Amino acid sequence: TGPLGVVSTSETIDTSSGAVVSGLSLFAPADSNVISPATTVVKALVDKYVAANPDATAEALATAQTAAYDDTLEALGLSPDLDLTSFNPFSAAVDSLSADAVAYVQKAAQIVAVANTIAETESAAGGADKADVLASAITEIANQIATASAADTTITIDGTFVDTIIAAAAPTINTEAGTLKSDISGAIAKVSESLGEITDVAASSDLF
Repeated sequence: TGPLGVVSTSETIDTSSGAVVSGLSLFAPADSNVISPATTVVKALVDKYVAANPDATAEALATAQTAAYDDTLEALGLSPDLDLTSFNPFSAAVDSLSADAVAYVQKAAQIVAVANTIAETESAAGGADKADVLASAITEIANQIATASAADTTITIDGTFVDTIIAAAAPTINTEAGTLKSDISGAIAKVSESLGEITDVAASSDLF
């Protein structure tokens, strides 16, 4: 069985902003029972390992995947024993006020806001297709997560973080002579800050 994936359509609404979120691709390794922004980051980390180690054994790949899950948990501020292959913060079995549920939803919504907005804007500004920009944005977000995990820190999705993703994934925005980059970066940072104030997952059950 290969990796899992879904793509949002023109009918997909981000209820945190009311915006249509179309063309958003989310993935997960083959062993996952859920597909989410977190599993998408895990798959990006695994794909990066595979690209650097094309002749890796099945055992090495399994070790790399476990490390990708561990890195993602640490960088997102989640409990180290949380199972990202099955965790659904919106499940009735999960306490909507628990630290893991709240942190998971905050960071997942922030990741979607950053990647999707940058991809939409870069494509509209004459850059690459949205899907390609989105893939590049997710790859750089994964890189930042790996860096944070290596430093034993949790990522902070603020203006500086957004600027880093723009520099890596959106060359048109990054080199535009006007205020587009600062305007987009500031707007995303404000949305991210608002999402970071989520305290009850039950009130945010339609974010993605």
